[in-house]
Amino acid sequence: MKFKIADKRTRNLYIGPLSVFMFWPSLIFFGSWFMGDVISLEYLLYVCLFCSVPALLNYKGRCDFKNYAENHAIEVSDKGLISYEPDTQEIMEWESVKTIKVKRSKEKVRSIKIFGNHGLTADLSRYEDLDRLSDELKKVIEAGRWR
Repeated sequence: MKFKIADKRTRNLYIGPLSVFMFWPSLIFFGSWFMGDVISLEYLLYVCLFCSVPALLNYKGRCDFKNYAENHAIEVSDKGLISYEPDTQEIMEWESVKTIKVKRSKEKVRSIKIFGNHGLTADLSRYEDLDRLSDELKKVIEAGRWR
């Protein structure tokens, strides 16, 4: 079974860029207003133009991640954990896995991290249906590696 990146990681495309865009202009405006002097509209416009660059970069990065997430999936197989990328696929073989850490909260799996040899780490907490993913991993990895 293939597991995709959870929808909660890809929604809210506009909140981050909007908060980046509005933070400094509102801080400068309200800060000057509380100090008894209102900043001129011309300077506030310069601040807005300056803040639009990182906001647009943030928006572009979020759009790129959303496109990546739509074309990415992982699958648990007998050979290893297969990661399907938009242009390639990679396999993390089970022989290279040292330990698996699972964090639970209220009987639900919240996080799964796979630690491998030579510093290899895979954080699977952003994927959907972590309970079923944990069950699939338990079928192929012996209990001595679980924490």
